[in-house]
Amino acid sequence: MTNGRTRDAAGHIDIVSCGTGFPSDTGVLTLLEEADAVYGSRSLMALCPVPVKNARIIGSGARKDAEEVLALGREGKRIVVLASGRSEALYHGFGGTLAALRTPGDNLAYHPGITAFQALFCRLGLPWQDARLFCVHSGEGLPSRGIAEAPLSVTYAGSRYPAHAIARAVLGAHPASARRAAIIAERIGSDDERILSGTLGELADAACGPTSILVIFPAAHADCHVQEAAATTRGSASIQAPILALGLPEEAFERENNLITASDVRAVILSRLRLPAWGTLW
Repeated sequence: MTNGRTRDAAGHIDIVSCGTGFPSDTGVLTLLEEADAVYGSRSLMALCPVPVKNARIIGSGARKDAEEVLALGREGKRIVVLASGRSEALYHGFGGTLAALRTPGDNLAYHPGITAFQALFCRLGLPWQDARLFCVHSGEGLPSRGIAEAPLSVTYAGSRYPAHAIARAVLGAHPASARRAAIIAERIGSDDERILSGTLGELADAACGPTSILVIFPAAHADCHVQEAAATTRGSASIQAPILALGLPEEAFERENNLITASDVRAVILSRLRLPAWGTLW
């Protein structure tokens, strides 16, 4: 049994996480050689070190591709999916799409891999039990305030919000974070990997691509170099969160004909409502 799947089942689907490059262990290579079809991004298929019978590119229609993968598995085919990206297959990845569409009879096995987030923190020699992980590479909204409030935040970027755009959004929510030490890492584990360090304000002007990660160090390390921030964070038993002022400025609200509730009244109303963390209020 592997992840609840019988290994000698006629039809099965293996999902392999490729967070920091192509996996090279013999087990995965054997799966690739024996597969009736292999699904993956164009870049991962180009890196495949063994010949495959039927290579299929995962495009923008991930749901349709996932339905096709599951249908082939139900027909008794042996399928391998190379889940590309900086994270794990089940973290905002193609593996999650398959998991959402699977039925009780589907034979799926997930093979974990080292994520870009883990690889970067190992490179820094930095514990990450106090880190908060955010992700915007699947088109989610940008939680700029949450990223600013986190003592040590790590955010996977994307096409809509590359790392420098995330930095700018955080500065918009909390301008005082401009002096916090930060890192932008691109294409971790590849031949053209790039790691930039500086203050958050400086990195907001460092244009980068969608395959990037933004790390922001604790507010206590403002004006520190990244190495100093990492060193002091490394020795901290507990990281203190930055303190953000409550409330939003007037320009943060959409309004018609310049009509808007007075700020003091708005503050009292919101306090009395005791709104839950999730939901929409009309």
